[in-house]
Amino acid sequence: MPDSIPNQTDQALPQLICLHCSTPLEMDGIKIRCPNCSANWPILSGIYDFLADGESGAATSDSYLNEFNRIASSDGWQAAAETISRTSANPAHLFEYITSEARADFRFLLPVKDDAIVLDVCGGWGNISTAFARTCQHVFALDTSWDKLVYSNLRASQEGLNYITHLHAQPDEIPLPPASCHIAVFADTLECGFWQQASTNARQNHSKILQSIWEKLVPGGCLYLGIENRFSYKYVLGGKAPLSNLRFISLLPSSLANRYSQSTRNVNYQEITYSLQGITKLLQQVGFSSIETYYPIPAYPKFRFLADLNSKAATEFMISRLRVHSGFNRSFYLFSRIASTLGMLPWFAPGFSLIAYKE
Repeated sequence: MPDSIPNQTDQALPQLICLHCSTPLEMDGIKIRCPNCSANWPILSGIYDFLADGESGAATSDSYLNEFNRIASSDGWQAAAETISRTSANPAHLFEYITSEARADFRFLLPVKDDAIVLDVCGGWGNISTAFARTCQHVFALDTSWDKLVYSNLRASQEGLNYITHLHAQPDEIPLPPASCHIAVFADTLECGFWQQASTNARQNHSKILQSIWEKLVPGGCLYLGIENRFSYKYVLGGKAPLSNLRFISLLPSSLANRYSQSTRNVNYQEITYSLQGITKLLQQVGFSSIETYYPIPAYPKFRFLADLNSKAATEFMISRLRVHSGFNRSFYLFSRIASTLGMLPWFAPGFSLIAYKE
């Protein structure tokens, strides 16, 4: 965990800035403060808490994750992951999702250098942050979940990775100066809506978040984005959306989806997803260009292969490997094979991985 606020002079790192006036922040005991407007935020458990109100931490914790982090502190981060995974219907899957640095294998497609500054937005359990921290100069790991940040911080500390700064902050209010990061990662949470209030417009929030990330990137920097496809073949065939647990809702226009959600769950529909065309358009609107698109197999949160959608030969080769891979089911293979042959993968793939550059 960092024992001082990152700064340009002693670590050649971006200086954390005030959320109100963008002035570089200073360390003041157990908190950070703005010398211009006197705003301040606490440092708790080695985490910069930008969601706190003054000096009182705003962090809220789930009781089961409190126990989870207690185990991580006393017995190690892997022991905690094993414990929480045993509560799942698929323990092996959850354990791998929490712990495996293979979730960050997309980094081999990025222009990552050893002096790179990486921004991991809503990285959750920390496996993506730790993967980048092994080869990059520094990682800023930002999340709205206090418990996951605590776990990620414990994990980094226990692995001796002192190149990660953990930020408890909103993804549309990133306390870093403009043009300060080379790589940004937003792996699989844009559509979740967990940081949004029920009265807000999710699409406007997404645009604001992506604009904030774009501003933090240096010219030539890039964003990796993993996202679900609203027209996934699973939803077209009647599969339930994972967050709302409703059928066909992602296929509907936003206004109808909201009415559907209100009538069945009595809450607004906030888990807005996009088609490939839709997310590409949104990225271009905020300033990204040269967007590369990939087909994550079998799913964007935890893939085994990334097939370049602009190369049919490469995609079909990847799909052909599914026949001899023990981890994939026949229906997924058949969909992938047929959709690729018909040129329909960009329409009905379960999700996408995109690399968008700031030029």
